[in-house]
Amino acid sequence: MNIERYLPALNKLEQHRKQILVFIITSRLLMFAALVLFFSLFFGFLKLFTAEASDGMFDYFKWFFYLIAGGIMTAFVYNAIQILFRLAGSKWSQNVKIIGLLSVAITIFAVFLAGIVGSLWLGAKFNAVMFVKWVGSIATFIGLAVMSSFFSRFEKKFVDKFKSIMIPLIVDGLNKKVELKPKEFIPKNIFTDSGLYPAQQIIDYNGGNLFSGSYGKGSYLFSELKVVAKEEKRSQGKSETRIYDLFDGVFYVADFNKKFNGRTLILPDRARKHFGEFLGEKLNALPAFSDTKIVRLENLDFEKEFAVYSTDQIEARYIITPSFMERLLHLQQRIGQDIYVSFVHNQLFIAVTSSMGVLSPLVLKPVNTPDQIEPIINLISGLIDTGNELNLNTRIWGD
Repeated sequence: MNIERYLPALNKLEQHRKQILVFIITSRLLMFAALVLFFSLFFGFLKLFTAEASDGMFDYFKWFFYLIAGGIMTAFVYNAIQILFRLAGSKWSQNVKIIGLLSVAITIFAVFLAGIVGSLWLGAKFNAVMFVKWVGSIATFIGLAVMSSFFSRFEKKFVDKFKSIMIPLIVDGLNKKVELKPKEFIPKNIFTDSGLYPAQQIIDYNGGNLFSGSYGKGSYLFSELKVVAKEEKRSQGKSETRIYDLFDGVFYVADFNKKFNGRTLILPDRARKHFGEFLGEKLNALPAFSDTKIVRLENLDFEKEFAVYSTDQIEARYIITPSFMERLLHLQQRIGQDIYVSFVHNQLFIAVTSSMGVLSPLVLKPVNTPDQIEPIINLISGLIDTGNELNLNTRIWGD
């Protein structure tokens, strides 16, 4: 792929990235330090608390709390290391063993640090001096978090600037009939109609860079989306609220050639990849969405990559023809990301997810290199060509 036409803009962006790189790294380090300090203080406080009542049941509960808190911290540290590797474009970002060992090592260090904090800094008794030190430690934690947030603004502004400059240039360079509206995005009702991401309540729905165009007799839309949802559960008379990221990526919708009676979904086959063919097949057979059942197909390459669920087995096999399976595999390879697909009413929906932003650069790596810009070009051009790529104009059955 020739990226020469993009180099002048990319070189200017690279100069800007170098100027703010120290702020980007500082933000990540401060966030990491705040995380370690928070859990270290928790361990230190737990040690003080159990020291005051070291007899009886507290001896048993102490190790239980250490185990739970240590597990939580390991999970947080694991996620932070994985993000750092991805920002740097490291091949280790998918290496579970390497990240796991680093996470355990850092957690052990934090537990050791907690002992020092509890014994040497906070003291061995609950008194006024300990209270002042504890307040000071909490203030330090808050200060680290605030400074991390402040420095992270440089990263966000750079990513926004990169998109505002490069995405229009990419669209122009593709020389295709497509309209780009940077401030608009896919309407919420289209997102919810897909059935790919059911949620109790969506509390934040934002996006940008809305692409629109046509293929043959059909039309399509796709844009970046960031969706936050809220879930409430009641158990034993208590209410629990969970706020979480429902979707973060690029969402695509296109007209199909037939109105469907049922609902068919094509999902990445993570169970088979993580647990092997036999156990993965058993897990895939479990209900993934209400009223749907697993659909068995004859294309082994497709079955390795995707799990298919539908409310109508016969209709699903009409939709997912051998030709369609080959084309979808090729589209996934071209885009270079996991894709989620659904067929509802007379529309095809495709979701491309990434925790790092699928149209964003890796900020810890130079941006004026092919491996930074080519995946973004491939994703945009791949989605623009999806209608033709999947042959959506061809009728799969008569009226």
